Amino acid sequence: MIVVFNPTQFRTFYPRFTDDLITDEQLDNLFQLACTFIDNTDNSRFPYDPDQNVYTRAQMLYLLVCHLATMELWGNGQPGPLTSATQGSVSVGFQAIVMWSPPWFSQTPCGRTLWQLLLPYALGGKIFTKPNFHPYG
Repeated sequence: MIVVFNPTQFRTFYPRFTDDLITDEQLDNLFQLACTFIDNTDNSRFPYDPDQNVYTRAQMLYLLVCHLATMELWGNGQPGPLTSATQGSVSVGFQAIVMWSPPWFSQTPCGRTLWQLLLPYALGGKIFTKPNFHPYG
């Protein structure tokens, strides 16, 4: 079963995204983009079964839409969050971040929440050993 995006429901969850800030069409486009990052097919490893009250994939996709919409509303040319500002002789600084990395997610509250939801599904891991450790002596 796939998640079907509902802009009205999305705006209920995230009321700051009013119609005058971002249109339903723009939100739908961001949802389609979110689906390129988070598999929204029957074969997805992210569970979604509303009949069993399992909404993990829907929550992830809506959080990603929220994250993307927040960054979309930053304005043209702003590569990341504001890091510094000066008033005399006007100076501003923005943080440019690599996409789909922990810092990219940390730019918004929705992104930080999504990152935490994604962690249990991450592939790979870390191996910690003692320096100069040799498994065979």
